[in-house]
Amino acid sequence: MQLTEHTKAYRARVVVLLMLAYTSGYIDRYALTILMPDVARTFSVGDSVMGFLVGPAFALFFTLAGLPVARLADRYPRARILAIGCVVWSAFTLLSGCARTVTEFALARLGVGLGEAACLAPSYSLIADTFPRGRRSLAVGFFNQSVYLGQIAGLWWGGALAAVGGWRMTYFAIGVPGLIVAPLVWWLIREPQKRGQDQADAFWPVAQRIVRTQGFSALVVGAAAATFAGMGFAYFMPTLLRRVHGMAQAEVGQRFGLLWGLSSMGGALLAGLLAQPGQRRGAVAPMRVSSVSVVLTMLGIFAVCAAPDAGSALLWVVPTGLANGAWLVPVQAALQDMVAETERATAVAVFACLSLVVGFLGPWCVGALSDAFGWVAGGRGLALAMAMVALASLVSAAGFHRAHRWLRTLSV
Repeated sequence: MQLTEHTKAYRARVVVLLMLAYTSGYIDRYALTILMPDVARTFSVGDSVMGFLVGPAFALFFTLAGLPVARLADRYPRARILAIGCVVWSAFTLLSGCARTVTEFALARLGVGLGEAACLAPSYSLIADTFPRGRRSLAVGFFNQSVYLGQIAGLWWGGALAAVGGWRMTYFAIGVPGLIVAPLVWWLIREPQKRGQDQADAFWPVAQRIVRTQGFSALVVGAAAATFAGMGFAYFMPTLLRRVHGMAQAEVGQRFGLLWGLSSMGGALLAGLLAQPGQRRGAVAPMRVSSVSVVLTMLGIFAVCAAPDAGSALLWVVPTGLANGAWLVPVQAALQDMVAETERATAVAVFACLSLVVGFLGPWCVGALSDAFGWVAGGRGLALAMAMVALASLVSAAGFHRAHRWLRTLSV
C-alpha cells in the first residue's frame, strides 16, 4: 500500500515536525543553564547541586528509559510515542516552575528526562522508514540541527523571560511549545511500513551483539568523554559570564546563546564536509576529524576560562563552538558503518545510553569542583573547574583514535 509518506511534501513535513519536537526539548535543557543562579538562590544551594540537577537528575531517566522506548518504537506507532513524550516532558517542565523545594525541582527534572527519552529512537526510526537510503543522511542532518536551534532559543528566550518575570514564569512559558507540537505530531505523521514482530522482540540479543562489536567500545569512550567535557562547559558558561564578568542575564542569553548555537551548527556542517571525502575512501578521515575537534574544543575552553573580560571570553566561544559541534557528525557516520542496517535504531539507543550516562556527569563534576574551589578570588573557581573537566577531551581523542584504527580496516 503506497502511503503519502513517499511524496516529497510529506517527507518535508515529517522532518519539520520531528525538528520542532526535538527543539522544544532542548529549549528546556538550555534555559536551565541560564536560570541556574536564580534557581540556586531560591533554594539556597551551591554549584554542585545545580550541576546534579542539569546533569544526572535529567540523565537518569533520559538514558535508561531510552532503551525500552526504542523497543516500543519497533512495536507500536512511533509518532504517538513521540507525541506522548512531548506531553510528558512539557508537563514536567511546567511543574518545574511550581517546585517549592529543591527535591521537588529534582523530581520534575527526572520527569522531563523520562519524557525526552521518547524522542530520539522513534524519530530516527521514522526518518529511516520515511526516506530512501540515499536521502536519509540529509534528513538526519537537518534533524540534528534541532540541537543548536534549541540551544539558541533556550538561552535567548530563557534569559529574556527571566529578566522580565523570573525563573518560574520562564518555566511556565517554555513548557508550552511541546504541548503545541504534540498534537501536530500525533495527527500529521502517519505510521510507515513496520518491521516484523520477530525483529522487535530481538532487542536485547541485538543490543548485546552491538556492544561486543569491535570498535564500538572505543567509540563510546570517545563520545562519553567528549560529552562530559562539552556539557560541563556549555551548561555552566552562562553562570561564568554572570558571576565572573558581571554580564546581565538577558545579555548572556542573547550573546552567548547566539554565538554558541550558530558556531556549533557551523561546526557540524563543516565536519560533514570534511568527512565526506574520507567516507568515499572508506571510513578513515571522519574519525580524524573527531579526534582533532575534541582537542581543539579543550584548548578553546582553556582560552574562554582564562579570558580577562567578557568580550574576550565571547570571542573564544566561536572557535570553541565550531570545534565542539564537529566531533559528533563523524561519530554518527562511523556508528552506522559498524552495524547491520536492521540494527541501526537499536545501535543509536545503546550508544546514546552508554555515552550520555557518563557525559551528563560533566556538569555535576564542574559544580562540585567549583564549590571546592570557592576560595579562588573573583569567582574564578568556576573557571578552574570548567578547565579541569575539559581535560576529559584527551580521553575522548584517544578513544576516537582507537576507533579510527579499527575502522581503517574496513577500507582495506
